[in-house]
Amino acid sequence: MRPIIVGLAAALPRYLREWSEYNDIDSKFQGAGPAPGVLSPAAETAFYRIVQECVNNILKHSQAAQASIRIRRTKERLTLTVRDDGRGFAQDSAPAGSLGGFGLTGISERAQLLGGRAAIHSALGQGTTVTIEINSEG
Repeated sequence: MRPIIVGLAAALPRYLREWSEYNDIDSKFQGAGPAPGVLSPAAETAFYRIVQECVNNILKHSQAAQASIRIRRTKERLTLTVRDDGRGFAQDSAPAGSLGGFGLTGISERAQLLGGRAAIHSALGQGTTVTIEINSEG
């Protein structure tokens, strides 16, 4: 039986390592989740779900061989950057406001609920980068 992991800072690296191994995608993880107590438990859960949706989109849609997940934190801000080398998509062909699909829309909505914003950049054949910035107070 595996030990129970408490807290986002401990859960994220383990989740991403297991996701990478299970899905055979070469991924690099840099950084750490927010220090305990920086985000409320509800905000930690929402942030974790954003990370899950980002990497699941890589698996489901990108056909990527490599991915990088980086979390930076400062006193004021928590920044998540998820980048892949997959097939990308043409952002200008997505319906207005959809950000390319329900998954990306959900990511953006969760970021907004945390007082932040999401930026999604992609182009056909050039991969996708999702950047989430939220206030550290979450």
